[in-house]
Amino acid sequence: MSGADIGRTIAEGLADILAMLEPLGPAGRAECLAMVAARTGGRIQPPQPRNSWDSHTHRIDACGITVEDPSLDHAVAQWMSSARRVAGAAQSLKAAEAIVADLPPSIEAGALDRACARVLADSADTTLRLRADTLRQMLVRAGMAA
Repeated sequence: MSGADIGRTIAEGLADILAMLEPLGPAGRAECLAMVAARTGGRIQPPQPRNSWDSHTHRIDACGITVEDPSLDHAVAQWMSSARRVAGAAQSLKAAEAIVADLPPSIEAGALDRACARVLADSADTTLRLRADTLRQMLVRAGMAA
């Protein structure tokens, strides 16, 4: 398994972790996240007030995401926000890969431009029309369509 595959697996698992954390209260989230951190080689480190070298913040390191905040509740919220961004990026990448994988291997820019023009002219599907328009604009910017 490559590093990219491992990263993708972790990112996809974040959605499940977030679903588990969302319905919990602050204390439950911190406890659950501590278990997740322990299982993924991370940890939650509380401030060490007697140590003058300590940052005096709660440090959460789980699933490759690290945050620090003086408040444990805020640190958990920051971790969840970062996890949402990572999980969203993974979903976006997966969708983009599916689109690229579904394109015929020998598609020509002209054929793609004509298909977009046809969708723009005849399709009633607003979402599809927006996608076709965006794709057509990209082809024009790349100098692959007029």
